[in-house]
Amino acid sequence: DAFAATGLYAVATKEEFTAFLHPEEYDYMKDIVVQETMEDIDKNADGFIDLEEYIGDMYSHDGNTDEPEWVKTEREQFVEFRDKNRDDISLVSKFIFMNS
Repeated sequence: DAFAATGLYAVATKEEFTAFLHPEEYDYMKDIVVQETMEDIDKNADGFIDLEEYIGDMYSHDGNTDEPEWVKTEREQFVEFRDKNRDDISLVSKFIFMNS
């Protein structure tokens, strides 16, 4: 196998393997969870999550022009709590950008 050829062997403890499977449950893995979440949601790869990316991660219009009530509520939540300065960029992604 590839590891045998190099003499390197990857061995994880039970806790390390569990952290790999469920990183959201381990404080030292939170950076990985945030990074993967940003990569999933930040479709235009500008390092920020804007309103449309935020909504698009949860809901797809699929040709329907009417949004369900919960989507309208999420839009309001984004504007009121996640984008307090109204620049169409979530505070979480600003924090991540400033601290990376």
